[in-house]
Amino acid sequence: MCSLLLRKSCSHGGRSASTEFYHIATDEADQLTLLRVVIETGRTHQIRVHLKHLRAPILGDDVYGYELFNKKFKRSVTRPLLHAYQLKVEHPITGQPLSLEAPIPSDFLRVIDNQICPDFAQRQEELLFRAEQYNKD
Repeated sequence: MCSLLLRKSCSHGGRSASTEFYHIATDEADQLTLLRVVIETGRTHQIRVHLKHLRAPILGDDVYGYELFNKKFKRSVTRPLLHAYQLKVEHPITGQPLSLEAPIPSDFLRVIDNQICPDFAQRQEELLFRAEQYNKD
């Protein structure tokens, strides 16, 4: 079940940044978690910084991640596993809502299927829809 995991806000001497994290799935060893992330502000590296601050950095992130943990998955992870699946914005001229979606890349899906949620490929729409619905409540 998807649930609001955490709402993180920061403004240490700079502009404030607000991020919401929704839990989708966790691996059996409780080391890897798939999240839906909603950002309200959009600061540079916002998601990466907030997750590092929470001691849950993005797998494959050489800047904000844990070097030893990244090395453990080096064969299957060659980049930060961060993906903008969906972007919702207002059209700059008409003000109408726009919703853009990009499929999850195959390398990311392999890690999800093999490490976190073995039935994700079959349940992807259900899990992502549930996370989106929770966000609306």
